[in-house]
Amino acid sequence: MGIAKSDDRHLWTSQEKEILAGLIPQYCVRVIAKKMHRSINSVVVMATRLNASRRYREGWFTKKEVCEILGHDHKWVQARIDSGALKATYHYGERPTQRGMSAWHIQEADLVEFIRRYPQELVGCNIDIIMIVEILAGIVNSQ
Repeated sequence: MGIAKSDDRHLWTSQEKEILAGLIPQYCVRVIAKKMHRSINSVVVMATRLNASRRYREGWFTKKEVCEILGHDHKWVQARIDSGALKATYHYGERPTQRGMSAWHIQEADLVEFIRRYPQELVGCNIDIIMIVEILAGIVNSQ
């Protein structure tokens, strides 16, 4: 039911909050929860309270983010992944399913390579031009 027993709860220490802030840009919530021995919900709530962005990661993007950057839908991006034009891996050792059990992991370098090799694939009116310029210039991680 999602109701925790009162004796199951323990407050976040300032040290745990600092660790969480450092892990959020690097790992997905499930991995962080496992590392910190917390529930996924607890990690999400505390990250929100700390105003720590879960969208910004060092050196990689999710498939959804790549869709927004390239201005195409998920089927178009998935077709590029399946053909091998866009290199992508997945978390937790198994391919993502329709139930969302995993997420695609697209390295920044692989996205740069795709953009440089297939510039004709980009539709000018739909792309996030500022983000593409930042990715190509290598200034995405300096935010």
